[in-house]
Amino acid sequence: MECKCIGCGVQLQFEETSLVGYSPKKETRYCQRCFRLSHYGDLSISMKNSIDQDLILDNVAKMDANIIWVVDLFDFESGFLDSLNRVFLGKKIILVLTKRDLLPDTVSEHKIVQFTNSRLKDKNIKIEKFIVTGLNAFESSECIIDAMNDIDNKEFIILGKANAGKSTLINNIIKQNLLTASINPGTTLDFNLIEFNDIKLYDTPGLLNNDSCLYYIDDKDLKTLVPTSKVKPTIYQIYENQSFAIGGICKVDLITDTNSSIVFYLANKVKIHRGKYATSNDLWEKHYGVILAPVCDCSFKEFKVLKYKLNGQKSDIVINGLGWVCVDNIDEVIISVHQSCNITLRKAMI
Repeated sequence: MECKCIGCGVQLQFEETSLVGYSPKKETRYCQRCFRLSHYGDLSISMKNSIDQDLILDNVAKMDANIIWVVDLFDFESGFLDSLNRVFLGKKIILVLTKRDLLPDTVSEHKIVQFTNSRLKDKNIKIEKFIVTGLNAFESSECIIDAMNDIDNKEFIILGKANAGKSTLINNIIKQNLLTASINPGTTLDFNLIEFNDIKLYDTPGLLNNDSCLYYIDDKDLKTLVPTSKVKPTIYQIYENQSFAIGGICKVDLITDTNSSIVFYLANKVKIHRGKYATSNDLWEKHYGVILAPVCDCSFKEFKVLKYKLNGQKSDIVINGLGWVCVDNIDEVIISVHQSCNITLRKAMI
């Protein structure tokens, strides 16, 4: 009889120690990988490159179930599929915005509601409702349960990008730490059915974040780059051209000749280096991977360069996976980043 790991959904096996699904105990409910992730934070096997996103979406489209779309508020822009309603034609969608408690206190609930409604309108996405929740907000789960009970079909697929908080959300709803949750992409490996009262919840593997900087770094560096506590904004006042390095992940150059400001909204452990714009490339070429770390899986010379003319308008430059920088009274911003990482220019959230 086939038996699945209750933590990640993969089929359990008891022979191949180096493969996923292995457990040394046949009476276990969890594979060894999930056990080590949950108890020691030890990623014994990285599966971030193993998820077939198209297959997941095809399977979801065929299921007679509605969608709970989970989006990380801190990494908002990478969380959406622009064609959400077309892909899931006929399915009702509840949007759950997670990790509210990571955002600074200056981001009020009112601002989140306004911002989300604006972005949904921009992307022409129609939903039943959206709910804002934190990392471990059991109280918010009652609002989600109420929203599900308002829909006749009681089967719901929990869907979203890797590390959006899907498994944590289900654990909050059922009020027990049943599913394996971690900061590592590829934690959930297969569809995983959880029955709660008269509701069926399907946890799913995280959809690919291959436009995220986090997809191109070593797994051991995730603890530095992924926020797990409230983000403290880092503010700089400038009056001339400046360059900022976000670790060795992203280079942010500011062109200005007047009093200006830049605010970084990043994980608190991320190192920011400030220097002169004129000599910034020399700094990167000399110290990439040394002072400027962690780094991506390519050289600095392979970074793409993007230029944005802002003419002083207060704007957010969103770096998928890392967070965002808010600039005010800046003429031009030049971003150097991994070729595959997506950058979004948007009206300032705060």
